[in-house]
Amino acid sequence: MKSSSEERFFPGKEGENVKIKISDVVRARCDLRCILGVIPSVNDNLYEIGTKEGRLHQLYSRNQFTICKEVFIQADDVPPVQPLPT
Repeated sequence: MKSSSEERFFPGKEGENVKIKISDVVRARCDLRCILGVIPSVNDNLYEIGTKEGRLHQLYSRNQFTICKEVFIQADDVPPVQPLPT
């Protein structure tokens, strides 16, 4: 099963643009159906995704997003991580 998944989903690289589908349960009818982002870093086959507004709070596996052929966002457009207020 793991080998068939690896054949179907090629690994993403840092700097590639991705599209993450938003579940119908969590979004309203007028909300967007997907989020466009970029991969700023990869750790142990878990991908961090960043947008122009910031980085998403969870790590994603390769089957949770689609790699885009076009470039919408550069990795430099993602703001740096802000420390949590104490």
